[in-house]
Amino acid sequence: MIAEIHNKIVDRNSEDQMTGDIFGALRYLPYEVFRTLIVDCVMPVETRESLSKHLPLDAGTAEWGRCVEFWPRYKTDSITEPDIVISLGNVAVMIEAKYGSGESGETQLMRQADLLISQFSDAKLKFLLIAAPASTAEKMFDKRKEEIRSSFSKVKFGYIKWERLFDVATKLAESNLICADIAELLKTKSYSGFRGFGMMNTETMGAFKKVYEAHEAVESFMRKCLECAEQNGEFVVAPMSKGYWFLRWNEEKDYRTWAYRSFILAFQCSKDRRYPKSEWRNGPLYVLEISFDFSVYPEPTACIMRYDYESMAGKKTLSVGDHWKFHEPLYYSKDLEQIGWKFWFVSDEPLDRYFGLKQIVGCEIPLSEITEDNVNEMVFERFVELRNVTEPSKWVKKKP
Repeated sequence: MIAEIHNKIVDRNSEDQMTGDIFGALRYLPYEVFRTLIVDCVMPVETRESLSKHLPLDAGTAEWGRCVEFWPRYKTDSITEPDIVISLGNVAVMIEAKYGSGESGETQLMRQADLLISQFSDAKLKFLLIAAPASTAEKMFDKRKEEIRSSFSKVKFGYIKWERLFDVATKLAESNLICADIAELLKTKSYSGFRGFGMMNTETMGAFKKVYEAHEAVESFMRKCLECAEQNGEFVVAPMSKGYWFLRWNEEKDYRTWAYRSFILAFQCSKDRRYPKSEWRNGPLYVLEISFDFSVYPEPTACIMRYDYESMAGKKTLSVGDHWKFHEPLYYSKDLEQIGWKFWFVSDEPLDRYFGLKQIVGCEIPLSEITEDNVNEMVFERFVELRNVTEPSKWVKKKP
């Protein structure tokens, strides 16, 4: 979960990932906090009241979390695999977690209700809950409530909305770090819900003005880099699809990408041999990233780098959406070594996911140190220095 909060490489769209992140953390809570959290989130009211009445007030052990199972398999039904099963006292709770999808087949919830009956015969109270975004949870509940009530009268059916879980976790966040992390995770997944615009004021408009001014300065700087490259003739822009000249993060579903925080220009050395009938050259890419990522840097920063590949032969031209192929290995690699303002990353095998990337070597400098008069020195002279680096590990450790 911590990795997701900090945007590390995980399968962010996986329901199993989210299930483990949230309910895996919940089972480490003190039982009384967990009980409050779950009971307060359950809907409809009649299911909540029944759960509140029958769920034990005391789990009887400090390690109550061992009563929480993830994706258990049962011999009587090898097809059905519930996400979470909680067995406490005379109560059995089965939870089906959903992130970006609805039911897995028309009979999924019915089969889970049947499992509750067959596998937990000793439990006097049996609860089947859906954990999902508000619209999905309510839709699934309304679709199946009558069917489950008529076929499985002993099963109490209900749902948990991620948005409601965010609200309850937020209330507990100040006194509980786990709840704070859960609330933060749900917020990153846009489950904090619409809260109105009460926090918006003239300072907000001023902040947007600053962002536009920063973007304007970035555009001028990048065009100045293209101009310097053309004048010097030592580096040329990497092959780009028609209409594109720089890379940026463009995932429209993630609100954090709406205000661009990372811009990338990629160059090739003009001295490297071109592949036959191709714009690509047999050599590294020289990459400039302009970053406003406040979660990484204390101030706007430029990263000047060399990306070494197994081969760029046969690769398609770059488009704006290729931004992640440069950004991810730089920030999400556990093997990146940094000493001062220099860094180095090497892979044991070419990373096909990133065009066959083998190695990155580079440095970072505050954008404030770059002026109209020193662009060539700060960017392209550093590219030349990086081109001549033969042993990156030693170069990183070498004092300037």
